[in-house]
Amino acid sequence: MPKLISSNEFYELIAQFSGEIGQSSRGTKMILVKKLLCIGIFKSLPIFTKLDVNDQIIILKYVSRAVLLLCCCFVSYELGSHTLIEKDGFYPMAPFSDEFSFKEDKTLFALANKAFSKPMEPFHRIGISKEEFSLILAIIYLNPDIPGLSEFARDILSIEFSFYSKMLLNYLHNKLGIDAGTKKYAECFHLISTSFIGAQNFTSLYLYQESLYKRPPQSLKIPNSLKAIFSI
Repeated sequence: MPKLISSNEFYELIAQFSGEIGQSSRGTKMILVKKLLCIGIFKSLPIFTKLDVNDQIIILKYVSRAVLLLCCCFVSYELGSHTLIEKDGFYPMAPFSDEFSFKEDKTLFALANKAFSKPMEPFHRIGISKEEFSLILAIIYLNPDIPGLSEFARDILSIEFSFYSKMLLNYLHNKLGIDAGTKKYAECFHLISTSFIGAQNFTSLYLYQESLYKRPPQSLKIPNSLKAIFSI
């Protein structure tokens, strides 16, 4: 587990987050690492090597932000937090609280709350185990209805989607019984849907800050070979 940050480091990070959102070295590193994690999860699925590179990129572009949000939420959930939090103790909602620089902007606070705290509510309401979360992650990558996919990709994704969905349903039936398991199965799919909405809330927050506070748009220095994947 990462070493917890000191109070001085905490306030320094808040100053960076407030003044140069998305531009600090910490923010850049965090985004890059999590996007690489997103690719790593996809590559761990047996179907990955069966797909054409173009289909792989289409899937990554479509699901990556939702996957990243789900991963952040699950880590925060396991830490017992009701807002997104890093393992070293830093939480991005801090700059938007009453004590810090954005306290007068109620619209910004509401957008930040939707982005950083609201996504945690279904995790605490439903309760998600590691096994359930692993299957949810697999399912989100295997959606055969993602726009732009080739017919070949749709066909094999349909088979894999059905396989992992049934695996999740059977797991929940064995764990909770038919009725409770079926209910939680539906809640797991609702969690997937809300993750895409949550990802859109992040976009709304950043666009608001860029327009009202004249923040420079987020930019990452990445190799040309990875730009197709990271332009998401």
